[in-house]
Amino acid sequence: MPREGSLAGSEYALLMNRYNCELVRDGEKWRFRRMTIDNAWALGNPEILNALATYRALTTKPKQSK
Repeated sequence: MPREGSLAGSEYALLMNRYNCELVRDGEKWRFRRMTIDNAWALGNPEILNALATYRALTTKPKQSK
């Protein structure tokens, strides 16, 4: 919870973030132009998110260009 910090060795992460996004219209779709994420507090071990991102980057097949 706030001001308690993260718990090393935890197998989960609970984060409370504030998002500030700027969107632009692209035809029928909205696209993100800019996004800022401000972490208010974290519980657990936020470093596991880095491990998940690395795993997905290594195991995801690249999209075929048309």
